[in-house]
Amino acid sequence: FTEEQIAKKDFHLFESAKIGLLAIDKDSPFSLAGGSLEWLQHILTGCSFTKATLIVDNASARQLPKVPRFLQSFGVTRVHLRMQVEYERTAPVKNAFHDSDFLTDLVNMGITELVVSSHYPEPKFNRYQLLKKKRMDLENEGVTGELLEAMVRAGNKRILVKPQSTFDLDDADNGKGRINALL
Repeated sequence: FTEEQIAKKDFHLFESAKIGLLAIDKDSPFSLAGGSLEWLQHILTGCSFTKATLIVDNASARQLPKVPRFLQSFGVTRVHLRMQVEYERTAPVKNAFHDSDFLTDLVNMGITELVVSSHYPEPKFNRYQLLKKKRMDLENEGVTGELLEAMVRAGNKRILVKPQSTFDLDDADNGKGRINALL
């Protein structure tokens, strides 16, 4: 590519490509800030892929409304949401799912599989912090539980919760009855 093409963002990586899974390395994540999603869409013009893994964290939560259109432009039918929420900041993620049509848009675009998992880094804690961490774990379980409830209401027929997820469908205290009632 010429420097002029790069400066104008006037190039594509592929004329035509079928990609099975588009995933950005978790150690160097692709930020959804600014126009980066549009830029990624531009350089992937001509590609199609069936599955996308999205890391949903506090920083990317605000950009969720843009994601369904991005995924639809590539023919994505399977989405993996990897929840990575900081212990003390669950509100941005909760608000992003409640205040947008993200989940309904995924259903409307024909998503056939939606996988939810979560990963929270495990820092070392002193005794006081362990008590605080337990309280925050319960709040994070609420985020995932509310997400599952919202997915069912949006019309998702197939939802897979990975075993490492903080939401345990076998634990009645985490809202099992509420989810079963929606199904």
